[in-house]
Amino acid sequence: MRDTRNITIAVLLCSAAVLAGLLTISLTADQARADAPSKGRDYLLLTAHATAEVEMLYAIDRGNRRLNVYRIDSRRRTLELVDTMDLERAFTAGD
Repeated sequence: MRDTRNITIAVLLCSAAVLAGLLTISLTADQARADAPSKGRDYLLLTAHATAEVEMLYAIDRGNRRLNVYRIDSRRRTLELVDTMDLERAFTAGD
């Protein structure tokens, strides 16, 4: 009788540990993450979640050395330019 209780307790503890691990992974998986960048010949594109409906698109134009930031609202189906930056000027400002 005692052996079956020990086995039951061990199985329940292992199950609880697995569930706790899965819960931890699922709670931290949606935190600030960015998708893998997509490289073209002259562009580097990267998206990141801002909210449930909004994603940000970061586009680096290597030929013109500019960073453009776009806001994509999936609910309203809109794409708007948020900001643009001259990368050459930004990285040589301290020289």
